[in-house]
Amino acid sequence: MPGVMDIQHLLCHDQPPEPFQSSRSSSSVPQPRRRDTTKRRRAISENVQQHNRAIYLPTPQTRTPWTPVEDVLLERGYKEGLSWAMISSTYLPHRSRGCCWGRFKTLQSKHHRQLQQQQQYAR
Repeated sequence: MPGVMDIQHLLCHDQPPEPFQSSRSSSSVPQPRRRDTTKRRRAISENVQQHNRAIYLPTPQTRTPWTPVEDVLLERGYKEGLSWAMISSTYLPHRSRGCCWGRFKTLQSKHHRQLQQQQQYAR
């Protein structure tokens, strides 16, 4: 059948197979230039470092002291039974919920110490 190659044709061909020729052995064929991988790696490394600095490192925030008005608002939200997130978003939008919780704990310990001192002086 024409166009179909069978095993007999492969085994009994008259011409020997062509030898393998490497593209590097032939000097007449122009070789592609090798890329400088060191420069590419350095550029990629710098991009990754910039990316990490931009995303993973926190932005510097200034710590502002709490005012007496903020302390009152914090206590009001706590007495109303609001969560720290709700206190933060409702009364103190510039403070995080963790910041509100930490300040409340600080105020509690200060208040507790004041009560202990008053009890000692009363005796």
